[in-house]
Amino acid sequence: MSYLKKFLSFYRPYRLLFTMDIVCASVTSLAALALPLCIRHITSGILDAGTDPLPLILRTLALMLGIIVVHAVCGVFYDYKGHAMGAMIERDMRNNSSITASAFLSNFTTGRKPAR
Repeated sequence: MSYLKKFLSFYRPYRLLFTMDIVCASVTSLAALALPLCIRHITSGILDAGTDPLPLILRTLALMLGIIVVHAVCGVFYDYKGHAMGAMIERDMRNNSSITASAFLSNFTTGRKPAR
């Protein structure tokens, strides 16, 4: 079994959590990109239109508030659950005896390791 396949096998039990983590990270990034676009819409589009800007500004601000809430919720999820998933995968790797350092170190004598 190649090292990559062995490494990816540790992610298999956490596929759903990993997928949700990646989706939340992507949503957070898109939300961070959307906020400046909302500001540009207010300053360039609404204020220059010449009509009564207050209702459009309030709707845009409500949209921005929603984006900020989604950004915060997704950020908390991937900060907490992503770290927990990484810790669980690391624990699984440490508990797997075929990849521990002792398996590697038992194949070599002490004098040959630095020369390698």
